[in-house]
Amino acid sequence: MMHAQAVVVLVEGDHAIVESMASSGCGHCSSAQGCNSSKKSLLSSASRQFRVRNEARASVGDIVQVSLPDGMVLNGALLMYLLPLLLMIAGAMLGMQAYAGMPSAEMYSALSGFVGLFAGFMAVRRLSSGSRGFHFIQPVITRNAVD
Repeated sequence: MMHAQAVVVLVEGDHAIVESMASSGCGHCSSAQGCNSSKKSLLSSASRQFRVRNEARASVGDIVQVSLPDGMVLNGALLMYLLPLLLMIAGAMLGMQAYAGMPSAEMYSALSGFVGLFAGFMAVRRLSSGSRGFHFIQPVITRNAVD
């Protein structure tokens, strides 16, 4: 599990908006300029705001530890890429079967595939945001850093 310190900016029910604190690296090395693996993540040195689950019941102004669960990147990538791909293939197959024998069956199959792809992207967006989102791909406040 990877950890970073942040300051709670806003609390919204079971979630909080946190602002990452400047760090000198990811914690695995001492170089902030090293591998660039965290340039656009919660662990980056630039101050950014993120929506996280507030399991520690932190309040506004608290300095907290935000944890990224093991496998979060892999699970998020699978959800983001695999679901739209599967829905695109399913849409194309359904379109091919529904319009079999018609002169433009391939065109309808391609259109159905694009509809499936779009539906997959919308499903990913809905599943990864909001309170009904998948918890296994969301960062979480695990404790107050001053405890």
